[in-house]
Amino acid sequence: MSPILTVNVSTWSSALGRALIVAPLLATALTIAGCGDAPPPEPVEPLGSRVELAAGDVWLVGDKDKERLITGAMLPSEAVVELSEGARALLRLGSGAGVFLRGGSRIALDTEKLVLERGELWADVPEAEKHLERIDAGDVQVTAADAGLDVKKGDDGVTVYVARVGGRDLHVPRVDALE
Repeated sequence: MSPILTVNVSTWSSALGRALIVAPLLATALTIAGCGDAPPPEPVEPLGSRVELAAGDVWLVGDKDKERLITGAMLPSEAVVELSEGARALLRLGSGAGVFLRGGSRIALDTEKLVLERGELWADVPEAEKHLERIDAGDVQVTAADAGLDVKKGDDGVTVYVARVGGRDLHVPRVDALE
């Protein structure tokens, strides 16, 4: 079997040989030099909570304006969420806790706690080895793990109802704490 292509290297001119070697090297060098150093990415706020359900007017409140929240929206680590009357929202916090908010409620979230400014929420807090969920409402502070509880803040004070602890339902009367 004879070769399909036979090249006699000695017949190539030395200029052509150099060009075939230098051209790819030059193209690579120009590409690398042209890219330069990319600017560093802009820092962004960490996302930790998510809106799993938004029904009605659910708002992310900023310093100057409000932005409508929709199902699936991610929340910044520090956020204020407000619901109009009749609205409902289910949030999944970064800790894994589920928080259901009733209409007319307003909460402030940060990396350390959830503050119920007004209204009512139900929290389903998972078992946690390192992080306990903290909920503040007025002068009342609740810290929980592996629990289900309702917290309501109105003009007449704060009501905390604990319905489940450690996977067991509780049958105890409501405990009211006045501000």
